[in-house]
Amino acid sequence: MPRHGVRYEDVKEACQRIIASGCHVTLAAVRAEIGSGSYSTICGYVRQWRERHREAVHAAEIRLDLKKALQQLGRYDAEVKGLQAALTAEEERTAVAEARLADKEEVQ
Repeated sequence: MPRHGVRYEDVKEACQRIIASGCHVTLAAVRAEIGSGSYSTICGYVRQWRERHREAVHAAEIRLDLKKALQQLGRYDAEVKGLQAALTAEEERTAVAEARLADKEEVQ
C-alpha cells in the first residue's frame, strides 16, 4: 500500500482543532492529532499555518477597529446634527426676540 504524506490541509485542520480545544499548537500536538508524519514536514507546515493564521487574526483585528471607528463616527455625526439643530432653533428664537425688541423700540 502506498504511503500518503502529510499535507498542509491536514496540519491546518489539526491546528484549528487544537486551538478550538483551548490548547497550544505544538509539533507534538499536531503530530498526535494527525497520527503520523515527520516532525520536519509538520514543522514546515506549522510555520506556514502560523504565518497565515497571524495574518488572518491581524486582518480581523483591523476590521474590528474599523467597525468601531465607523460606529464612533456615526455617534459623532448624530451628535453634530443634534447640536446643529439646537443652534438653528436658538438662532430662530434670537431672531424672533430681536424682531420683538425692534417692534417695541419703534412704538416708543
